[in-house]
Amino acid sequence: MSDIEFIFVHGLAGWGSYEKTYRRMPYWGLRGGDLIAFLRKQGFRAYAASVAPAGSAWDRACELYAQLAGLITDYGAAHSTEYRHKRFGRDFSGRPLIPEWGAGYTACSARTFLRRNDSPAVFRTAGSRRRTGKRLNISE
Repeated sequence: MSDIEFIFVHGLAGWGSYEKTYRRMPYWGLRGGDLIAFLRKQGFRAYAASVAPAGSAWDRACELYAQLAGLITDYGAAHSTEYRHKRFGRDFSGRPLIPEWGAGYTACSARTFLRRNDSPAVFRTAGSRRRTGKRLNISE
């Protein structure tokens, strides 16, 4: 139906498709049924992400990034030192939320996806205004 992919990210105290709770009671639809499954039956490409239910915005963004690309969650050395928690979190290796993204992108930072054929010297970070057609920045 569409080339657009819809990624639903729950709010605080929520849960997503990687959690066991989602199978019993989907966050998106609760007792009324699974909205994500309904949208898929209608031809939409929809996904339900699982991020920390009480984490900081930074931690939740890093977890979302790791899920989309199928990587180990990396909160960054500076952030984990400053906030005194582990640098690495859940491992989504080999099971990206969107399978096509896991095959075509690798990690460069907590904010940017880089296609495997791009040069690391030119990847776009958040706040940068340099534009090319090969990068996908999830921070905007």
